[in-house]
Amino acid sequence: MTIPPPPDDLEASLANDQTELFQFLGTFMSVDTQDPPDERVAIVEWLESTLSAGRR
Repeated sequence: MTIPPPPDDLEASLANDQTELFQFLGTFMSVDTQDPPDERVAIVEWLESTLSAGRR
């Protein structure tokens, strides 16, 4: 299976906006999803709202 390259605009965005990407990943990775279980719901809701806001 060959993975296609990312679109040019995505590649440019990642190259230019690394700070925003690192902040996003830091928030995402810092959530403890093991205990309490409610945190799993919170991170999914945060992820959904964050990604939805970026599409507008």
